[in-house]
Amino acid sequence: MTSSLTIQGYPRTRSEALLDVGFGATYNELNSRIYRRAHNWLSFAQAVLGSAAFAFIWAKDVTLSGYAGLAIAVLVGLDVSFDLSGRAAKFEAHARRYKELLRAAPRLGDAELDDMLRALQAEVQDGEIKTLELPAYNRNLLAQGRPDAVVPTSRWQRSIAVLA
Repeated sequence: MTSSLTIQGYPRTRSEALLDVGFGATYNELNSRIYRRAHNWLSFAQAVLGSAAFAFIWAKDVTLSGYAGLAIAVLVGLDVSFDLSGRAAKFEAHARRYKELLRAAPRLGDAELDDMLRALQAEVQDGEIKTLELPAYNRNLLAQGRPDAVVPTSRWQRSIAVLA
């Protein structure tokens, strides 16, 4: 059953459009999770190094406390420069919008669904991790009951997906 949905000039089914919406939700969720986890790990490392710096000061080892302080400064600089928690929040909000569209899809006509999907897809998020595209695609297919269409992923893609 072909509908009026068209992207890049070819007609597609409503289920294909719903797969695209599900992919958007999954992809943005994976991006959000990897940025959130990176931020949490950096925060944990900062706390450990802060404790170490305090212990070194207590032990009157100024050199090691200086190195710990320098390491803390580098980690804080990385966190602030890449705005890991901010990116995580942006991807999380974008994933939420895809999920809202997925929930609203049964009430929408084909053209309206397609227009809303295109609007979401046009909003490119800064810091997308392209390596997560294929794992997100496969997770979405499995969630939609389509294990027959899953595409093999590279070791690198699987490793990054595990981190997310």
